[in-house]
Amino acid sequence: MDYDLAIIGAGWAGFNAALRARSKGLKVVLIEKERIGGTCLNRGCIPTKTLLQSAKIYTLTKKSKMFGIETTAPQPNLREIQERKDKIIQQLRQNMESMLKGIDFLHLEARILSRDTLETGQEKIKAKFILIATG
Repeated sequence: MDYDLAIIGAGWAGFNAALRARSKGLKVVLIEKERIGGTCLNRGCIPTKTLLQSAKIYTLTKKSKMFGIETTAPQPNLREIQERKDKIIQQLRQNMESMLKGIDFLHLEARILSRDTLETGQEKIKAKFILIATG
């Protein structure tokens, strides 16, 4: 298949490049071998921030008596903390995927064969431009 732009990597940079190119009327394919969102969404920034938020709330709850609020001894539930983190990541992934209307999104590994040709599995993809956005 022929495209104006093929993007390898569906992290924040590749995702936004795909949206921008689509808005300019280009025919775009976005290729990601793992999950949309890249390291930040799946293993870095977002998981870390959700876990830190739980830790902050736990710490504040333990100190609530200093603010005149009586609570029983707070107990972290690690299973629920992990489930909350996973749910947030899943929701963000779904939101990103829903924004890709008009963009072909392939869950495959890509290999550059030439200046204008990629290989994804058994399929060859032609593109005027190839953007490598793999972090």
